[in-house]
Amino acid sequence: MRVTIRVSALARAWMNVADIIDQHARERAFAVALLTERWTISFGALDQMVWWLAARIARLELPAGAAIALSFRSQALHAIASLAAFRAGIAQISIAAESPELLGRALILRTAAAVVLSDDAAMVNRYGITVVAVDANEMFIAQGAIDRGVRRVGPDAPALYVPGSGTTGEPRIITYTTRGLLGLLERERAIWPVRRDERHLMLSSFDYFTSKRHTFAFLAGGGAAVFLDQPTAIYELCDRLAVDHLSMVVPQAWRLLWLLRGMRAHGSRLPRLRSLILGGSPVSEQLRRRLRASVSANTWVRCGMNEFGQATIATPEIQDLHPGSVGRPCSGVEIEVVDDDDRPLPRGTAGHVRVRGEGGFSHYLGDPEATARALRGGWFYPGDLGLLTSDGTLVFKGRSDDLMIFDGINVYPREIESVLEQHPAVVEAVAFPLASTTRNQLLAAAVEVSVAVDESELRAFCRERLGVKAPARIVVADRLPRNASGKVLKRELAKMAGVRWESHLAPGG
Repeated sequence: MRVTIRVSALARAWMNVADIIDQHARERAFAVALLTERWTISFGALDQMVWWLAARIARLELPAGAAIALSFRSQALHAIASLAAFRAGIAQISIAAESPELLGRALILRTAAAVVLSDDAAMVNRYGITVVAVDANEMFIAQGAIDRGVRRVGPDAPALYVPGSGTTGEPRIITYTTRGLLGLLERERAIWPVRRDERHLMLSSFDYFTSKRHTFAFLAGGGAAVFLDQPTAIYELCDRLAVDHLSMVVPQAWRLLWLLRGMRAHGSRLPRLRSLILGGSPVSEQLRRRLRASVSANTWVRCGMNEFGQATIATPEIQDLHPGSVGRPCSGVEIEVVDDDDRPLPRGTAGHVRVRGEGGFSHYLGDPEATARALRGGWFYPGDLGLLTSDGTLVFKGRSDDLMIFDGINVYPREIESVLEQHPAVVEAVAFPLASTTRNQLLAAAVEVSVAVDESELRAFCRERLGVKAPARIVVADRLPRNASGKVLKRELAKMAGVRWESHLAPGG
């Protein structure tokens, strides 16, 4: 019998994410839920572990409004602890085990986290608050009746804090309530139909929200989540553990292609994949083509935001129809492109993107002004620029605050980036402005390359295709600077380009 879980019904019943696991455990206890190279955990066993750890959290008797920080080396244990925090009705914040101490302390202070749950002994005394050790063996052998008296909270209480990317200063703290999170998961499940017992591997760390929502949505559909707890050969792991869906961000996709260089493979290396899901940053046409030809023909490009979840999906068919697009709105999502006064623009005209749908974040913690700017009239304004084609496909043009003005002409970053990414030596391109006292802004770009190429060749390549919109400065690098979640640090690139530009203009330079 197929288990049907309507997340909106769960939200109306004031239930939480952990209740999804409980329902599967009641009806298909022996089906695989979590899988690593060391562990195979069924829904029944997972449910027992979640209840056991939730009861342990409840015994801490944390004060009202307190949160709990999760810092784990094991991705699977992190997922179990996250579900237990939901079950216990305690808001949670993830802090990567390798995070700088000052960053961890700042997140703990801002979210009022009272304790840290961790499987890492090095966490003791690191952040100046109580550390509760989570031992895998203790959880695995825990038996006995489930204590269903663990407290619950209402649907609008904070359930999850998500740090923003932090590329432009101190990261905002994105707040999800139980209601908002369950609504988002309902939309996530509708993006691709999960068949019972299929397996999903997310290459990004469970510390990041994308991994969390993919994992929870997949579990809600009755699939199994595969976790990497140590470096391994991805292709062999996918074959050995029979992975059906593989998710990753752009840098990981390039590394996956690099691994193919030593293999004798013809056609798709992972033909059994039902989907290879790619997102996190703009995806070049070169990368899309190479993944579809060499790894999986079922490569999908997704565009989403930490505050909203997935907004669009570009299936292989849509990619063929609209190269370079980020796809069409996901089920349950509305998208409009508007002008500076929030008036809808006609199809084919670039402007500000706004989205709406069930679920999503409730507010930025401690920042009502930023919340008011982002949430207006039932819409979320992510700060993106784009246009809708005649059939409703979204073409991403860059960030609103990245729009460049050169000699009075609006230049969208993706105009430059998409051209540079057509060059055979370029792996990824990022466009950005340099300050100028005479011409509004100077256009610049940085590229990550696979083989050596001269900057003058790239500038000429752009001039032939962009004319006056071609960048005057292009920084060539083996690796672009990125933050922990894989996003390119444009401020660092601007510093690099600015120093080199000033050197170029200096007398005798």
